[in-house]
Amino acid sequence: MSDYSFNAEIPKLMNMIIHNFYSSKDIFIRELISNASDAIDKLKYKSLSNPSYIESNTDFNIMIRSDKANNLLQIEDSGIGMTKDDLINCLGTIAKSGTAEFVKNMTETKSDMIGQFGVGFYSAFLVADKVKVLTKHPESSKVLQWESDAISGYSITELEDSTLKRGTRIILSIKEDQTEFLDETRIAEVVKKHSGFTSHPIYLYKKSIVSKPKVKPETEPKLEPSEQSEPKSEPTLEPTLEPILEPTSEPTSEPTSEPTSEQVEPSEPKTELSDDVVIDSDSDMEIDTETTEQPTEQSTEPTVEMEEVEEITYEKLNNESVWMKSPSDVKPEEYAELYKSLDNDTDTYHKVKHFKAEGNVEFSCVLFIPKTAPSDLFEQKAKQTNIKLYVKRVLITDNCVDLYPTYLNFIKGVVDCPDIPLNASRELLQQSKITKQINKILVKKTIELFNELAQDESEYETFYNNFSKNIKLAIHDDKTNKEKLMELLRFVSSKSELKQISLDTYIEQMKEKQPGIYYINADNLINAKTSPFVEKVMSNEYQVLFMIDPIDEYLMQNLKEYKDKKFINVINDDLQIETKTDDVTDKINKLLCMRIKETLSSKVQDVIISKKLVSQPAVVSNGMGISANMERILKAQALGNSNESMLSFMIGNRVLEVNPEHKIIKKLNDNNYDKEYIELIFEMGLLAGGYTIDNMNDFLTKVYNKL
Repeated sequence: MSDYSFNAEIPKLMNMIIHNFYSSKDIFIRELISNASDAIDKLKYKSLSNPSYIESNTDFNIMIRSDKANNLLQIEDSGIGMTKDDLINCLGTIAKSGTAEFVKNMTETKSDMIGQFGVGFYSAFLVADKVKVLTKHPESSKVLQWESDAISGYSITELEDSTLKRGTRIILSIKEDQTEFLDETRIAEVVKKHSGFTSHPIYLYKKSIVSKPKVKPETEPKLEPSEQSEPKSEPTLEPTLEPILEPTSEPTSEPTSEPTSEQVEPSEPKTELSDDVVIDSDSDMEIDTETTEQPTEQSTEPTVEMEEVEEITYEKLNNESVWMKSPSDVKPEEYAELYKSLDNDTDTYHKVKHFKAEGNVEFSCVLFIPKTAPSDLFEQKAKQTNIKLYVKRVLITDNCVDLYPTYLNFIKGVVDCPDIPLNASRELLQQSKITKQINKILVKKTIELFNELAQDESEYETFYNNFSKNIKLAIHDDKTNKEKLMELLRFVSSKSELKQISLDTYIEQMKEKQPGIYYINADNLINAKTSPFVEKVMSNEYQVLFMIDPIDEYLMQNLKEYKDKKFINVINDDLQIETKTDDVTDKINKLLCMRIKETLSSKVQDVIISKKLVSQPAVVSNGMGISANMERILKAQALGNSNESMLSFMIGNRVLEVNPEHKIIKKLNDNNYDKEYIELIFEMGLLAGGYTIDNMNDFLTKVYNKL
């Protein structure tokens, strides 16, 4: 045995690696599996020029086994293994990566290696106080054992006898406070999260007690006490270092079939009980092939005695990375399986987009539109993005805010980019133009996905009802793609009955010389249809879009036109519809407005002759462009209670629009502009405009007095 010192200042550097590099201790499993995967890739590459490297074993897999009794966790791969120089140079020199050195020497073959920092191995000390590494290189005749406690240095020993034929076996002595990583369920959870799509099979050794027919010999010779065998003790991983898999049971890297439970179990077609009875393992029936004895006159069928035995199974923990395949080679059920694995969603997806980006940045991607919107989609605690970022099939993060915009947080998917620069822990992205380029491509492809969905009106209606708010937020936030996103908007209109139409459809149906796209914001469809503000527009057979989603108020504040057609708010904007008047009428109307304004005093900012009303006598609007619907929304928010001055400002800018042709307005002169009568007209105008009346009892008293 040879003892060595680390080629670095251990107390400081190792402490930094263990306590500062990684945000979560379960990362160590990801790091060790990544190293194991790299080792297998190296072996495959080396075997192209040295076929003898894989002659003894053509299986390529990664095995995990825990030993709770001895606090040991074992991870083994059938990869290239390491020589003594490799152990000294790669494990003995912190931050020197064997993968990086290997990639550097590969001049013609593109690298698909994962670990290129040289510190991933030391993440094992996050949960272990001692680590042993047994390794055998194809060119070496002996197994080498590397051992360290991460403090005093390390030792390298040659082992004469070992079950390891090729590859590397890492044995971790788990710390007393980290025994959760010995639990098979916890191990499976971590592996599936971080390394669930690693390119080589990952198996978890599991031992369970099951009931099976008891194998009973025909005669059992009685042994003398001296001849009786000693009971066999439970094999352990340490110190005997038993292999994870017995040679006869080792699963191949590509099993011919996998059971639905993802467990690979050794087949047992038949179990012989005796020469007389044979039990088929697939059947509960017994076949009596020969009767040698008749104990009674009436024949009785033999009964099968059951016993509890240990059964070893190998659960496969990873799946195929669908996104790395060509879209034409992926079956619908593969997409469905991937979708469910991303977020444990029991429902199926609505639409999928699978593509490979090439050019300045290369990556593979699969995007899914869910069938229904998550209940917490707009809650503050909701994830900002549901895109999982992988680098060479290893999960880096599932919430990268720079990779995908927040307004598309309902989209689920996977991005695998080998070129993204990471920090040494492989948990954080470094600032890079690549991330921005990926973001740009993802948004473009997502909009393409929406447009593909829009080809089917029925499917798009379902999608739009679930995620229209996200599209409207996208228009508000994304100035670059605003025009393309506006093509996705849908609204019910005055001519579409209950069917939603696009802005393009509206433009196609516009009358000749129509000044623009008319719309109204309201709290519901009935109030929008019956609003006095739409009467004039609809009497001219112009179509009006009904915007009844609260977010539409914010949306339309930033939209002025679409494809050179101006948006016209029927509540606040000039309708640009000609009305004929004469000088005499104008003079009378001016006097009317003045008298009403004098009576109402500070209740209104102004009184004007309406160019919008047809059947209603009066309506109240806001001179600052804040509709009654918007005022109601603001009152419902924190602003309603915390900013009285803002509310007073909004109320102080109300404008009363009167219809001089209505009989109620014509009666004003006959009533000598009665104050109570004018106040009643104003309050009716408030209701017609969608506002509320502060003193409803006072309003009702005025109505009763006039009846």
